[in-house]
Amino acid sequence: MELRNYQKEVIKKIMWAKNLEGNDIICVAQGGGKSHIIAELAHRLNPVIVICPTKEVLEQNISKMEEYMPREEIGVFSASMNEKTIKNITFGTIQSMYKVPEKFKGFEIVIYDECDLHNPKKLNGMSNKLLKQAGISKVFGFTGTPFRQDAYYKYPTGYRGLIWQKAQIEAITTTKMINRYKGYFWKRMLCVINTHELTENGYLTPLKYHDLEMFDHKQIPTNKSKSDFDLKEFDTMITDRHLELSKKIENLPHKAKIVFCSTIEQAQNLSSITPNSAVITSKTTKKVRAETIKELKAGKLKILYNVGIYTVGFDYPELDCIVLLRPTRSLRLHCQILGRVSRIAEGKEFGHVYDFVSNVKNMGRLEEIRIEKVANDKGTMLWNVTSPAYPQGFHNEPLYKYKLKRKEPQSMLI
Repeated sequence: MELRNYQKEVIKKIMWAKNLEGNDIICVAQGGGKSHIIAELAHRLNPVIVICPTKEVLEQNISKMEEYMPREEIGVFSASMNEKTIKNITFGTIQSMYKVPEKFKGFEIVIYDECDLHNPKKLNGMSNKLLKQAGISKVFGFTGTPFRQDAYYKYPTGYRGLIWQKAQIEAITTTKMINRYKGYFWKRMLCVINTHELTENGYLTPLKYHDLEMFDHKQIPTNKSKSDFDLKEFDTMITDRHLELSKKIENLPHKAKIVFCSTIEQAQNLSSITPNSAVITSKTTKKVRAETIKELKAGKLKILYNVGIYTVGFDYPELDCIVLLRPTRSLRLHCQILGRVSRIAEGKEFGHVYDFVSNVKNMGRLEEIRIEKVANDKGTMLWNVTSPAYPQGFHNEPLYKYKLKRKEPQSMLI
């Protein structure tokens, strides 16, 4: 397997860092051939464990590994694959592996795919339990989105551990880089390959954005914590426009269309009035999901309404159309959704994004969202995620603020 030049550089840096203390993040934008890098790395670091978040990602990584070695020599530890074998190179899902950490003692290195799913604050979480109890000394984490949505709290002036009557605490929702959490599970951002670099060099398909805004973000109600939108309320707002939406989506000039919906009810209602369409949700069985995607690729199905599915681990490079009906203020989710149409394929000139909910206007275009070093208020250069709307970086920039109102406490201490 011939690696691209930037993939070779990534491998070179990882091999240099394998004996350095602390864990490393490798940021490769979606569509950058992460699975090929992981396969090459696993081959070189043998013995090694590769942690995957889902069955779909697991299957993709194993298929690339098979270019290096026979399938029977690859260990697979995953209940979703009906296989629990451990070999020098073992791929597995965290849901299966964390239950038996003692089986993985002897391995020193882990490759963690989609490592932004690892919660550095949850010390008793599945991945932390596995890594600690198995005695893993080094983790290389791969992701295209090394940040996550989080919240912090701003206390009243003079706060000294006491909550006075009618005191209010300001809760602030933000986007936070995963290498800047206290405890510093991730020591370094080792490599960064951004979307715009891959697009400019012909490794990703350019995207065309179509603004079909029905509502601006300012018009959409938020949930109680104001951390994101109230999707059920939003669905209610557009119920009387389902027929209009269905017709617009049906008339889009593309062979296959994937629509990202807000709720299951919305997806089902739209599909019921749209010819040649189907619905995929978390409740859909894996067998039905596979059959539905097969029909979509074959052209038997034209439109797929989905809810919370196919944001990661979905391999369909020929797809050139997605429709946004799910408003979000999660930058991570926004990037992952847009990445579904950025893969290159023969005859594919552009990936088309039809945005009914003003996500692109408010969050940014995929190629304009970058991981780069930005000076903080002290002049220190730190990794951050930026866009034209946030040139100073999203990290710890407020997305939402709201007041936590406390009832009169029986005790002054909390």
